Amino acid sequence: MWNGLTTLSGDEYYRERVKNLKLHYQTVIPDEVDAQGMYDIIILACSGIAALLGAYQRPMSIPVVLAFAAMIKQVSSYQGGRGYLHTLNHSLAKLCEIEMEWDGNSDFYKSSPYEKQKLFERVEGLALQVVQVAVAGKGAVRMRTSGEDATPPSHNDSQGASNTQSATSATQVSVQT
Repeated sequence: MWNGLTTLSGDEYYRERVKNLKLHYQTVIPDEVDAQGMYDIIILACSGIAALLGAYQRPMSIPVVLAFAAMIKQVSSYQGGRGYLHTLNHSLAKLCEIEMEWDGNSDFYKSSPYEKQKLFERVEGLALQVVQVAVAGKGAVRMRTSGEDATPPSHNDSQGASNTQSATSATQVSVQT
């Protein structure tokens, strides 16, 4: 039975896919950090301008500046840059973990079909997660595979602890808006 993995060895897949994904994420993350930093700087500048307007007795202009800051915050939230950045960082960390595990295993262990399939599922699951967050934009994606928590619960997720504990053996993907 052909499973799509038989033509590639685990080492070839690791060299071609894992290393390239890791390099790609390492080049994309600084750009995303800069973009989020710019949004934060604009919002901080608007807050400072509003404070100065209040100090110089120009209260009629304060709502305009604060509305502009609110609009910038909404644009930032709608684009989903923070969720995308969080997912990129998480995927990069998991790829580093996979890299350490793979480098620490023996050649005999690496050549088993089970390990090749496990490597493939973990790496492609992480890549799928990043693509889903990028496409969903403002949606939050949670993905768990076979008892492994692929995404840590967010700080404002009331069900984070119960979701982490209820990971099943099948891949579960849910998009929440």
